[in-house]
Amino acid sequence: MTVPSRLTGALSDRYRLERELGQGGMATVYLAEDLKHGRKVAIKVLHPDRRRAARRGGQLVPGTQAEDGQEMRGHSHQCHR
Repeated sequence: MTVPSRLTGALSDRYRLERELGQGGMATVYLAEDLKHGRKVAIKVLHPDRRRAARRGGQLVPGTQAEDGQEMRGHSHQCHR
């Protein structure tokens, strides 16, 4: 699958998103390049229904705003091959 343009735009100052790595019941994971550190990372983005549930529980840290006003949450890890 392709990377959604709103996600690319929301993270473009820190990451260059390359492609989707996979998805599950809670989130979609994308391969990206950390522009500051020049390394590959995985960005995990919660599905909208999971974002709402987590927000109600106060479990999320501040994130970025997408074009449609939805909060975008990402968690990056360095990728190892």
